[in-house]
Amino acid sequence: MHAVLVAEVDPVADRDEWLEHRKGGLGGSDAASMLGLNRNQSPFNLWLEKTQPDLGDDDAGEAAFWGKLHEPTMADQYAERRYPRVAVWEPAGLYRHPAHHFMLATPDRWVAAETDQPEWLLEIKTTGEYQGSAWWHDIPHPALLQVHHYLTVTGLPFADLAVLIGGNKYRDPLTLPHLRVMANADMSAVLIERERAFWSLVETLTPPALDDTESTAEALSRMYFEAEADQAVDLPDTAAALLAELASVKQSQKELDSTREGMESQLKAWLGSAERGEIGGLPAVTWKSPK
Repeated sequence: MHAVLVAEVDPVADRDEWLEHRKGGLGGSDAASMLGLNRNQSPFNLWLEKTQPDLGDDDAGEAAFWGKLHEPTMADQYAERRYPRVAVWEPAGLYRHPAHHFMLATPDRWVAAETDQPEWLLEIKTTGEYQGSAWWHDIPHPALLQVHHYLTVTGLPFADLAVLIGGNKYRDPLTLPHLRVMANADMSAVLIERERAFWSLVETLTPPALDDTESTAEALSRMYFEAEADQAVDLPDTAAALLAELASVKQSQKELDSTREGMESQLKAWLGSAERGEIGGLPAVTWKSPK
């Protein structure tokens, strides 16, 4: 393994210190965000988190809390289900790539079968029953990119994923072989190139292109949360066309909302007090009384 230990910090027990160190680079969970493949965080939102940490949203959320709580049990299960037994242990802290210092990593576990040094890594995930369907035949992009990022940083040959689906279905490569991810030189080269370019935007305080995601809208709201009275700015020449297009979109949305309400009213009139409407003896629409 060629990763360099930056700081001996625990992401949970030393969260504030860990977050402080993460400001200095891109972690595994940032890879999908940087590429625009994380529905929960856009590239612009990630850029804001790195350039203005006080405006970032570092609340991991309840799902992450419970996921972290399950980690020790799942790591134990991973070890116990293997013969001969393997050693599984928690990394010492935050690591970085030996050459590309903007690439950081905090893998969930190291694994070894024959030595006392990491031979591969283990990433542990928990997901709900509904979202879990994405794991049966593939690995969701955010998790896959996170693993490839870690493999790039560490130089290890492969990573295993252990997944707990719906709270009671444990899966790892023994039951779902695609949960073993081999290191890929082409993928590593792409990640290094794209992360270097993104980190350049951070260092030069150059925002990435805006997009139409809710994440970007929320980031802009955090940046500009209060209007300054009696302040005005000159808008670019393209603003007039954008304002006209926005007015047209709003009018179209208003007309669509009106059309939808009319259709729903007609269906309600046909249903009357019935809970279900049928066409040709087959259920077509249902309506339930508000509780």
